[in-house]
Amino acid sequence: MKRRSGQLTTAAQISRKENLVFYGHSGTGKTFFFEALGQQVVEAGMRVAWFRLEDLGALMRAHRADDSIT
Repeated sequence: MKRRSGQLTTAAQISRKENLVFYGHSGTGKTFFFEALGQQVVEAGMRVAWFRLEDLGALMRAHRADDSIT
């Protein structure tokens, strides 16, 4: 589902526990935006996990079918 950033500015929107993927050109404020959004979510009492694409890929490659991690 495609959303505009203005629709992600309240913790109520995040409470649906959807994964977010945010992409764009270098220097457009992606990191700044998600740091601010993550802070708002934490202040609302929820947890935030932050993965770079490279780190998430490495974690997925290390994950085994038996639910263990190398």
